[in-house]
This record gives sequence, structure tokens and C-alpha cells, in this order.
Amino acid sequence: MVIDQEKNIGILMEVELKSEVSDVKAGIQCIYGFLETIGITKFELQKRGYVSMLWNPEFNFSEMIEL
Repeated sequence: MVIDQEKNIGILMEVELKSEVSDVKAGIQCIYGFLETIGITKFELQKRGYVSMLWNPEFNFSEMIEL
């Protein structure tokens, strides 16, 4: 897990799964379980990288997730 604060974007957290899972959905559920364990149950899932967010701030590709 990495937490960054980017000027003009805000605070962002990256979570990476470093274990093998049977499929992508199982991996996502594993990450969501981790987030719930540390008390994060509502967040915006960003579907693009920092550079894209900086260069195209008018576009929002995020999805609000509530666990």
C-alpha cells in the first residue's frame, strides 16, 4: 500500500495484491477485505493513472465504492 498526495489531485492510495488468486474477482475481493479491515468502507475507485488525471482533470473515470 502506498499513500501519495499529488498537487491538484489530492490524496491517493494504491493497494497491490502480492499473492496468487484463482481469478481477478477473487483478488479484488481480497483487496476489499483488507480495506474493510483497516476501516475504509467508502472510497472512489480511480480507473486511470496520475498523469492522465493531471492532463485531463475535466474527465472523471472513477467509481464510488461502498463496502
